[in-house]
Amino acid sequence: MKTAVSKPGVGEEETTEPSEAKALKALPISETDLALLHSNWKDREDFGEFELTSMQWMFVDSHDGEAIPQLVGYYKELGFPENEEQWSTMAEIRRWIQETIVTGPLSDREFRAQRRSLVRNAAEMAEEKVPSVEVGARERVAAEANAEEVSSLVSREGSGYVFHEILQRAAMSGGQVWYQVSYGIAGSSKDPVLVWEPASAVPREATQTWSQSRHNFKYSNEELELMKLCAGSLKENQTSQVFTNAGIFVTIMNCGIILSIVNLVGAESLSQVYMHISSLYHDHGDVLPGDFGYDDGCHLRRFAELRQDLNARAKAFWLRVGQFIFVDRFHWKNHKNTHVYCTEHCNPDKNRRIDGANTEICEQSFRWFSRHKYSVNHMTPARFTFFFLIIADRWNQILLEKRK
Repeated sequence: MKTAVSKPGVGEEETTEPSEAKALKALPISETDLALLHSNWKDREDFGEFELTSMQWMFVDSHDGEAIPQLVGYYKELGFPENEEQWSTMAEIRRWIQETIVTGPLSDREFRAQRRSLVRNAAEMAEEKVPSVEVGARERVAAEANAEEVSSLVSREGSGYVFHEILQRAAMSGGQVWYQVSYGIAGSSKDPVLVWEPASAVPREATQTWSQSRHNFKYSNEELELMKLCAGSLKENQTSQVFTNAGIFVTIMNCGIILSIVNLVGAESLSQVYMHISSLYHDHGDVLPGDFGYDDGCHLRRFAELRQDLNARAKAFWLRVGQFIFVDRFHWKNHKNTHVYCTEHCNPDKNRRIDGANTEICEQSFRWFSRHKYSVNHMTPARFTFFFLIIADRWNQILLEKRK
């Protein structure tokens, strides 16, 4: 999603669904977090002192269709009672409180404070001609903009912030809706700035595109019918009782080298698998093979095929990898006699490009991983993932040493 410079007030007010608000209010806050209320910290950048005033849960919706509860804290700057409260994740606020003196900008607070300051000076800026501002994340098209359009989005370098896309949506228990927006700085190669913005400050076209993308990640009637006809290795309804962790998704090369490990939430859903694989190929596709084997390959291939027109990245993934997804030979016996889609598109025996490839490498590797399953049953999701990252690194070292 690309648009011109974002302006405050161009979006629409949104409210949290009553069922979401009720579910959020029912989530408990630990005694450890409650003990941090009214704790203070200082910001070395502007010498301000801040106090944690309250906490609440929110649901964060990502592009893969998952709604994850996350605890956030509200804080205000001491000595300025008229200042509005700001919020950030409790994970970040815990770090600020622990360090007491924060050496860098306080995430979104610094950006929004800069925005408010510029809005106060908007009338003064409107009397002058504002230089041209680059708009568009890739095309870098230069466009003339008046002061009203860029007054609230001027960077420290004097250029404008360029709206890239919406990354996440947050539904608050109090009814407010916020979006995490990616901004670039016009004329700069710096990394994008990620900012949580109220729905009213996000371009209407962007929120519509976000809603459409969320809708496109829901299963179509055709996909649901395919799931009925070909159960295969479908894992949509498999859940884990260990916290919110459904396990890990491991990507392994034909030679046995482990490429990536990602934590799964709730169940091994197609949306999570698709988002991880598309990101992996987006970042490293130039060195990865084009064929991708998966035990539930038929459903994953159809999922990618139906969403190839979602955006340029989805189209690139489909052309580069999606159309070449197949079912590995070990699990093919669960698929081959169930549906014509599997036999036409995902049969490993019809794919000459993978002749001689060890498509069962994942099952073979997991036999080694399974030795540790009793050690991780009660680990938190973060510790669980970290443990297997260490195990995977050791596994790769063993393979490399054998080949010397």
